[in-house]
Amino acid sequence: MLTGTLVGAAESTDAPPEAAWRAARDGLGGLVSAALADQPERYGFPADVAVEELRLDTPWRQYALPPDAVLNVAPSLSSIEETLQATDTWLFPIVRGDSPCALLAVNYSGEEWRAAALGYVGLSRELARVRAQWPAKGGYHARLVSSFQARRHLFTVPEAGAPNLTLLRTSPAPTQSIFDYRRLDAPAATLQTLQAEVQANLHAFPAGGPAP
Repeated sequence: MLTGTLVGAAESTDAPPEAAWRAARDGLGGLVSAALADQPERYGFPADVAVEELRLDTPWRQYALPPDAVLNVAPSLSSIEETLQATDTWLFPIVRGDSPCALLAVNYSGEEWRAAALGYVGLSRELARVRAQWPAKGGYHARLVSSFQARRHLFTVPEAGAPNLTLLRTSPAPTQSIFDYRRLDAPAATLQTLQAEVQANLHAFPAGGPAP
């Protein structure tokens, strides 16, 4: 599970700072080259891919779902946006042509932005599907939401017209069936499905999460 330091609400924006973009561009070549020299498929890359064939797409900001919001959810919950906490982690899709390969994680270390890791193959595919089904050209700007204690990724579409929070069905298998993310789930029902695991991991992962 990717983790990042929480930032203030006033800093919450879905547009990454230029320094984050610069860190992503500067770090892409070295991290991809290391992955290709190791186990390309494990990191989402075909064995014959060249670094020059890859590009960075519009990044996702990671929003954290506080455990209290999960454990104390009200059945009548009317808004999920107020409970989300923006982090300083941005996930840049790495694509080859129009196909998602992996995600490049960029975060703020306290002094500078840096490219921290890449991979997250299943998550990269599902996020691409979300954007295909809720496109920006239609006025939609889906957000990535992570419950560190539940070790699950979700998404919400603020412009969908009704409060929503839907689980992402991530899998490393490229043949995994395509989920229809146009059907959105109600926040309260989704949060209730996370309660048991959040409670079990509340002390194990109090402020972050394990690797995916």
